[in-house]
Amino acid sequence: MEVNNWGNRRMRVLEFIFGRRNRENRFLGIVWWFFVGYYMLMLPFAVAMPVSWISVLAFAVLYPVLFRVVYYLNSAILTKKWSKKMLVAGGSVIAVLIIGITATTFFFADNVAVNATRTATSEGYQLSVGSLKGNYQVAVFDVSTEGVVVIPYQASVGEGSMTLYVERGGRIIWEKTILSSWGGNIEFHGEPGTYDIKVKTEEAKDVNVKLKNE
Repeated sequence: MEVNNWGNRRMRVLEFIFGRRNRENRFLGIVWWFFVGYYMLMLPFAVAMPVSWISVLAFAVLYPVLFRVVYYLNSAILTKKWSKKMLVAGGSVIAVLIIGITATTFFFADNVAVNATRTATSEGYQLSVGSLKGNYQVAVFDVSTEGVVVIPYQASVGEGSMTLYVERGGRIIWEKTILSSWGGNIEFHGEPGTYDIKVKTEEAKDVNVKLKNE
C-alpha cells in the first residue's frame, strides 16, 4: 500500500506540472512519458552547464508550460475534438508564443552560447563557438608549484570582440582583448591552485581559442 500511495503521489505531482496524461490513447501516453523523461534527464545537465541561472530557470519553467499546450493540441487533433478553424488558430498562437519566448530568453539571458564545441587533447585545448553572449569556460588547469606560468594561445573572433582571461577564486589575474585574431602567450606568476581560462563578450560570432600545452 505504501508503494502504491507513493506512486500515486508522484503521478499527481507530474500531472500537476505537465498536465494530465491521456490514458485512452496509447500513443499519446507514450509521448507524454517520453517528454517528461526527457525533461527529467536534461534539467540536471542544464544546471551543470556554464549558463546563467536565468536561462536554467527559463528552461525549467517554460518547458512544462509549452509541453502542456502542445500536448493538449495534439490530443485534440488525434481525438478530433477541435474543428479545423480552431486548430489553425491554436497553432498560430503556439507559434507566436514559442518565437516570443525564445527571443526573450536569448536577449535577456546573461550567457548564451550557440554551436559551442570544446575539446581537450594531449596537445592542449580548443574552443569554438558560433555565437556567444556573456562568458564561456575554455579550460581548467592546476598549478602545482610556484613560478611563472606560460601558455601559448591563438584566438580569433569573426564579428565583435572578446576578452580572453585567467581567473582564480573570482579574481582576474591576466586578460587580453581580441578584436579579430591574435596569438601569443598567457603569462603570469602562478601559485599552487586551480585556475580557469575563460572568454567573455557582450556579443560575438565565430569565436575560436586554441591553447597549447608547454
